Amino acid sequence: MGIIDMILQNLSGDVVGKIASQFGANEGEIGKVLATLTPMLTQEVKTKLEDPNVDSAPILEKATDPEIQQIAENPQKVVEDESIVEKGIDILSYVTGSKERSVEIASAVAEETGFDLSYVKKLLPIIAPIVMGNLGKMLGSSGEAQTNDIKAQESSLLSFLDFDNDGSIMDDVMNIAGKFFRS
Repeated sequence: MGIIDMILQNLSGDVVGKIASQFGANEGEIGKVLATLTPMLTQEVKTKLEDPNVDSAPILEKATDPEIQQIAENPQKVVEDESIVEKGIDILSYVTGSKERSVEIASAVAEETGFDLSYVKKLLPIIAPIVMGNLGKMLGSSGEAQTNDIKAQESSLLSFLDFDNDGSIMDDVMNIAGKFFRS
């Protein structure tokens, strides 16, 4: 199972329902936002890992943080525990690099899904810990999380983020998002 599949599977069912209820939306709308937002966040991680001018150690630290991985294992906590939003904001500061970039991502998701921008901006820090925790779980399953070799961890994560090794995860994600909407 690929990383996007894993994340979207963790976000299905009760979690989507609780998020939809929190935002006064229906589950289909939230599912569409999540299926659009999740790959955009993973693409941001991939971009940072590939950039030789970016220190990827903080991103890898967040991914391998046991507390963040716990959130990924129990994603309904994001709806129940407001402190997770603070963790999400912290993660976004490393993943997107700036508040402006986070707003650009939220705007793109809002435009693509037709969902209210203010709600998408509120969803970003809720979803970020789930995405990062799942990346850490994948890294841990590869055995790379136990090493201090940053390049080995980067390489391992990059291999999870691009299924067909064409340099872009967006084509991989569109196939997965299509599956998510059909289910």
